[in-house]
Amino acid sequence: MAEKWDVIITPKTSFFKNVFPELIKSRNLIHMLVKRDFKTMYKQTILGPLWLILRPLMSAGIFTLVFSYIAKLSTNGIPDILFYMTGNILWTLFTGILLSCSSTLLSNYGIFSKVYFQRLAVPFATALSRVYVFLIQFAALLVIYICYAFKGSAISINLWAIATPVLLAELVILAIGIGIIAASVTVKYRDLSILISFGVSLLMYLTPIVYPLSAVPEKFKWMLCLNPVTPIVEAFRYGWFSAGDIMPFYMVVSLLVTTAIFMFGVYLFNRVQKNFVDLI
Repeated sequence: MAEKWDVIITPKTSFFKNVFPELIKSRNLIHMLVKRDFKTMYKQTILGPLWLILRPLMSAGIFTLVFSYIAKLSTNGIPDILFYMTGNILWTLFTGILLSCSSTLLSNYGIFSKVYFQRLAVPFATALSRVYVFLIQFAALLVIYICYAFKGSAISINLWAIATPVLLAELVILAIGIGIIAASVTVKYRDLSILISFGVSLLMYLTPIVYPLSAVPEKFKWMLCLNPVTPIVEAFRYGWFSAGDIMPFYMVVSLLVTTAIFMFGVYLFNRVQKNFVDLI
């Protein structure tokens, strides 16, 4: 009698074949990995999950002191704490996903070398856990926002706020794309991980996180707008504070660049994951 197998693992004939269906099938694994991340994030700390809120508040306070009171940078009429906290939580979401995904293959070598599952489940789980953290921080931002609104601050929400889920989705996909490209490359060239961390730190100053885009001289503004994160941050602030710039052309460019980076990242990751165990 011929043997019957429940699962048959075969080489992929296409780089994208079954990738996303397998991710859907791995949803229970992704859920488990997200729970693991949350449990280990602030394990054995005194304040625990409170750090999720305290960290962006402390960063926003330092940014306010340095860039508003000392450097005298404009915030486009947005209250200082709201301006810097918004930029901080968006940038933390982006860099948190990017840096975590960039070490996916190396940090999970022990699991990957023993059992088969869709490797992209790990970076997606990482991204999802970071999104949950962002939502907690965004809830804290809304509390501060409401306090300023009751005090009569000149801030208002407009219809662009409805685009928030789309903007966040684009930011997450961009971060995953860059992260898995970095993960694929650093398997063979480990020292690139240092360059990636350094590059991310520099990129913050080419993104309107601690300054508004309106403060940039017109002749240099287009260069910053080519950074795909810039239109996302500006549109987010515009939607919630009615201050900033909406740039339809650069938003389309950002979306196209994000899509290209993500698809190339999936392609490259799918190629490397097949034999990365032999490279380490």
